[in-house]
Amino acid sequence: MQAERLNRLKESIGQPLLKVFPSAVIFDDELADIGEGVFVVLADSEDENDAAQTRIHAILWAASRGAAMRVWYSRIEADDLQLAIPPHYLLPNGARSYAELTRNLKESEISFLESASYRIMVDGAFIHKKISSRGVTYYFRAVTENADEVPYAVLHSNF
Repeated sequence: MQAERLNRLKESIGQPLLKVFPSAVIFDDELADIGEGVFVVLADSEDENDAAQTRIHAILWAASRGAAMRVWYSRIEADDLQLAIPPHYLLPNGARSYAELTRNLKESEISFLESASYRIMVDGAFIHKKISSRGVTYYFRAVTENADEVPYAVLHSNF
């Protein structure tokens, strides 16, 4: 059932938002809430006046709307620092923490990249650490290394 949910979400990438999720709530230029902590990142529309044609660019699970804004816009101040555990269908083989994710990826011999983001042009503030692999990125808030930290957001995309 959970794998089906993930597949349905991933298949919605590239589709018109309101066709796939008619009750979605667009709350920022490029983000919409589709419920249960799942957000969609919206692609630029060819017709800005036609919301029905706005297409889904990526799927983002986040602990809150503020957390989603931190991921997508680097708006640290919008993040309410709410904690939540991502749904199991978003985590590989039950891995829940930073250490478990990296260990799982290493054991699976799947290449991945660990990196961090900062607002260099504005104030140099730390945004998040992330683990990226095969169209999935896991986001972590802690500046220092914390092997037990759980992702505050997970992004699935085709880019």
